[in-house]
Amino acid sequence: MGLNHVFKPLKLRHRTLRNRIVSGAHTTNMAEDGLPGDRHMGYYLARARGGAATIRVEPVPVHPAAVPTRGNFRPGCDSMIPHFRRPTEACKAEGAMII
Repeated sequence: MGLNHVFKPLKLRHRTLRNRIVSGAHTTNMAEDGLPGDRHMGYYLARARGGAATIRVEPVPVHPAAVPTRGNFRPGCDSMIPHFRRPTEACKAEGAMII
């Protein structure tokens, strides 16, 4: 039994992933003023170009006391949503989905 199934597409409801490779969520500490910026763009885009079908972005704190270090996202703040559009669309163009 090989791992050939890892590279086969996977249908999930109305979406089809190009394979079963996932880049898991982990903190990069690259936020700029609490928002995703150019460094995040390059980071996530590299994973999409490298073949990941699904990219899970890093966690977002839900309360100011939950921000352990600088470089984390703003806690409980919807102002970051438009800033995620750029890497989301870029990764989508490369065939990956960001969650």
